[in-house]
Amino acid sequence: MIPVLVWALLCMSEWYMWVDTPYSYFFIRGTIKPNVNYETITIGDLVYLTPTNSAYITPIPRKCRIITDKYGVRNIEFYDESDIVIIGDSFAAGAGNSHEDIPAVQLSNILDKRVINFSGKKISKSRITEYESIAYMMKYKKPIASNVFVLIIHDFQLLEPPYDKDPDENIIQIVNGSFDFSEKTFNERFRDFKKNINDYSPITIISRKIKTKILGSTANIFHKQGLYNINDKVKLHLNGNVYGFSEIPARSLNYSIEDKKFKQISKSIESLHLLARKNGYVFLPVIIPRKAIAYNKYTSETVKISGYGHAQVLIDWLEERNIPYVFSHPDLFAAVDNEVLHGGENVYWGDDTHWAPYGINIVMRLIADKLQEMNAL
Repeated sequence: MIPVLVWALLCMSEWYMWVDTPYSYFFIRGTIKPNVNYETITIGDLVYLTPTNSAYITPIPRKCRIITDKYGVRNIEFYDESDIVIIGDSFAAGAGNSHEDIPAVQLSNILDKRVINFSGKKISKSRITEYESIAYMMKYKKPIASNVFVLIIHDFQLLEPPYDKDPDENIIQIVNGSFDFSEKTFNERFRDFKKNINDYSPITIISRKIKTKILGSTANIFHKQGLYNINDKVKLHLNGNVYGFSEIPARSLNYSIEDKKFKQISKSIESLHLLARKNGYVFLPVIIPRKAIAYNKYTSETVKISGYGHAQVLIDWLEERNIPYVFSHPDLFAAVDNEVLHGGENVYWGDDTHWAPYGINIVMRLIADKLQEMNAL
């Protein structure tokens, strides 16, 4: 009898979490599962990296509403047409933030325009980047038809390993209609189905929630006992809290246009700029600093940047080619100065690699100003 009751309880939990999820308690940082709408308590991704991290970073528990569209992207609803499309990685998607604070929603509120977030969505099973996705939407006007494409690039992307294949080569194939957009096979879809069952089964979800509680409680105990002074971690003590940071690669200090990843990114930007200009679109790359760069002069990081860091190489390159852009480093650096020196609003979450609502708002206002300057709307 007991096994039957346990089975029935798990079935009810499965139905609640997959079908009726307005206030699911059990998710922690969000999901790519389509059509969800729930509120949870989240803490920063830095706390999750290792148990050691939870001992030195002050966790910031916060309410977080997660809403996704039919594609599993963070939109209230997916539209076939939009005034603006925002695309990028987890920064553009708004990771670590509640729905009302993600970039697409903030920019929509500022401009009173429809803004669709397409970050993290793949056009096909092929391993393509956001650059190819923009080219595809410009070429075929699907899955979203728009005249304005905003690409958010954080400066650590310039330091990441090169792509296996130059995105620019795929962009050329997309434009001339020769790119292979083959659909997933039955076996590939079945493999994804099994992965979803594993990732979102009640037992897995509950265990993640328990881990979240243990990490948060342990971190708070360590902080109360003053046991968080770990010397080999990049950190910043601010207003009684300890901020955590990713390390800055030393090669950022000698960054140049000869870097392979730089060549891939810059060529892709130039191709999209030319494609947009030829077809009457607006393409706007937006360069933002990673948290480690923005707070660099205040942290225990041994690598100390000059000026705005290696992102200046990309900005100089854009200037030389007269490609419109938004460079947010000066404004975000100034906001960080105000936060650290004068107790201003948090620009980035202390326990997370991602920006906080105030930092997002600063950049969305810069984007709005630039689009209006370009008469793009």
